[in-house]
Amino acid sequence: MCVLEKVYKDDWVPHMNKNIYRGAYSVGRFEMSNEFILSYMSAIYDIDIKDEDVQFISEVSELNDKKILYMQMSDILTNHIINEIRTTVKNPPENHLIIRKGCKLLSIECLK
Repeated sequence: MCVLEKVYKDDWVPHMNKNIYRGAYSVGRFEMSNEFILSYMSAIYDIDIKDEDVQFISEVSELNDKKILYMQMSDILTNHIINEIRTTVKNPPENHLIIRKGCKLLSIECLK
């Protein structure tokens, strides 16, 4: 059973000395879920994609997948932003709370 945990500095470092490519949306041993990316865009940039805005996308069925694809197609979610997210995960600022379940990043919140 996996519990929700806070991400701390250097938690992203793999426990084993393996340099395995885990996909475009990964940070070391962590996988950035679509929920996490959407949470980041909302918390940091105040960007919330409405469900209606992505209904025209028929290539994928999952709503969050559609929102990520929409942001990529609209140049909202760029490589620069993905690298910024990785930097934040590697060394979370004190005023950010990043939540994970196992190796999956779930959400980020800005604390006041």
